[in-house]
Amino acid sequence: MLLFFMGGHLVRESQHTHETTHTRRELANILTKLERLKQQNHELRRMAQALRIPEGQSVKPVSAGRVRFLVEQLHRAKQEIRNYQRVFGDVGPGRVQEDYRRKVERGVREFWYFLRSEVKKLSHVDPAALQTHSDALLHDLGHQQRSIMTDLHYLSQADGAGDWREKEAKDLSNL
Repeated sequence: MLLFFMGGHLVRESQHTHETTHTRRELANILTKLERLKQQNHELRRMAQALRIPEGQSVKPVSAGRVRFLVEQLHRAKQEIRNYQRVFGDVGPGRVQEDYRRKVERGVREFWYFLRSEVKKLSHVDPAALQTHSDALLHDLGHQQRSIMTDLHYLSQADGAGDWREKEAKDLSNL
């Protein structure tokens, strides 16, 4: 019995030592992470301090003339960018133009599928109802055509292309 009691005590101590070792490792990992966080916090405080304006110094107000000058520079820079894009044109179509191009493409595809479907139906239509069916078909095709033409108009005006065409036409007429 005494042997059983001593053996059980040794087994419990062995398990306790294993748990203690595991706990110590976890604590060491936590302390390492905490130390890293302290270093990051210190670094962030140092960077924030470097960015602060020292007390007693204020940001000087910008004069209206300076603001106007900067705005004019910005407008000139934007105009130069637009001119560069027009001359070299290697930037590709703008997002608006691409959206309208895809819309026109979908419209034409839809128009084709609709027309093909309706023409196939014509062979099954009673000759007496053929005129009524043809009139309804022409009416529907008119809606499709107007929709595509509207999309084409918007496509031609997208990204300032309409303004450019008007300017070019005016320049050519002045020659």
